[in-house]
Amino acid sequence: MRLDKRQMIEYIEDLRNAYSSVQTDYGRFGEYAKKKDILEKVVEKPAKQFYVSYEEAYRIINRINKYGTTGQSNKLNALKYNDLYRAYQIILSKNPGIPMKIIIQNSILSPAPRFYIRPLTAGMLLNKYITY
Repeated sequence: MRLDKRQMIEYIEDLRNAYSSVQTDYGRFGEYAKKKDILEKVVEKPAKQFYVSYEEAYRIINRINKYGTTGQSNKLNALKYNDLYRAYQIILSKNPGIPMKIIIQNSILSPAPRFYIRPLTAGMLLNKYITY
């Protein structure tokens, strides 16, 4: 994940909100739930956007257009880029005359179906940047 400082702050805040949401879903027992169980649900929550840089999105979308594959061996990254490409295709089909740059930017800013990280990584990020 190559994010600038502002994007990283937004990402951590989005992840923290997802954590709070899952904990709330547990009800009054949320604070007693196993952190591992909460984190497994956190990464499945929708994210506000695809947290990728424009350059990375451009490169991957061009690769998919040219070769039909993301070229990623990591399953979560492949899933992320395939979902991003689907968002790109939807925006492109609705706005065929708009420049590719704007379509990619709008694709990045569209809601992502999940966080594309492992629960362990989510826990490490939350531990590093915030307190629960």
